[in-house]
Amino acid sequence: MLLIIATIMGSIYGGIMTPTEAAAVSAFLALILGAVMGKLNFAIVKDSALFALRTTAMIYLIFMGANLLGNAMSLLRIPAELARVVQGSGLGPLGSGLQLSVYTSSSVASWIPLPCC
Repeated sequence: MLLIIATIMGSIYGGIMTPTEAAAVSAFLALILGAVMGKLNFAIVKDSALFALRTTAMIYLIFMGANLLGNAMSLLRIPAELARVVQGSGLGPLGSGLQLSVYTSSSVASWIPLPCC
């Protein structure tokens, strides 16, 4: 375990490897260390791969949903309408920032009722 930590920290701070390369080398060292210690079997490797696949799929779904939401908002011209409402309020920079904060937080927590403009 200390060998893996020393490899990561020493190679990054020594300028030998980038963080990505150090992570790859450390993952390989962890596989070798697990095999040498006799704690690595096919079931563990399979479970680890499935967990990584599930996590990656969830992250990609979040990105896809955010992209879809952004495209839908642009198509519906929501940012332009929001800018028009904020500019028309005449509240100045501080008031406009506060107004945008309220609109943004209400879109995240849509259960908060806001009066219509």
